[in-house]
Amino acid sequence: MNETGHSVQDTSWRPLALSIGLVAIALAIVFRLPFLPPELRPWNLTPVGAMCLYAGARMRLLPAFLLPLLAMGITDAALYLTKGYAPSAFAYASFALYVLLGRCLLTHSESLLRVCGVAAMGTVQFFLVTNFGAWCTGALPEYDGSFASLLLAYEKGLEFVREYPGALIGDITFSLAFFGAHACLARAYFPAEQVQPATVASK
Repeated sequence: MNETGHSVQDTSWRPLALSIGLVAIALAIVFRLPFLPPELRPWNLTPVGAMCLYAGARMRLLPAFLLPLLAMGITDAALYLTKGYAPSAFAYASFALYVLLGRCLLTHSESLLRVCGVAAMGTVQFFLVTNFGAWCTGALPEYDGSFASLLLAYEKGLEFVREYPGALIGDITFSLAFFGAHACLARAYFPAEQVQPATVASK
């Protein structure tokens, strides 16, 4: 607890979390923009999932949801205007789940192993949710609503993951970068934003 009797997690103004969150959002926008050269985004690598995990864990609840959605909205609009890409509601639902995973599992932790584990969980739920969405909406003619076609959707999803493993790599790598930067900077310059274990924060 701090001198006011509240845990540091209750701090209303979090300049460090907001700054790193805005950097993460800017990176997410750049990596998703259609004109970014493919060699700068190998294997479909993006920081979007890590951005959502960090926002959920270190930012206040409202901006944690709104700012990532803003980043997704900007890039989806650009992709729609340039490539006719139609955003999926299931993708947005999955990114909201990333935020909740960060909120529930990383708010009181700086463990790099835990960050990697939760990032991997985020990748798995994104795979499950978005491929279910593709099946549910009949994205391909083969997806006829049967259980066999659902398995086919996940099979095709695995083929994509094997060819483009950037989702898992990006989630883990960028999560380590964002959470690591927060831990180092909080210790050095922003003591009010140091992460407290749940047992301490609840006192």
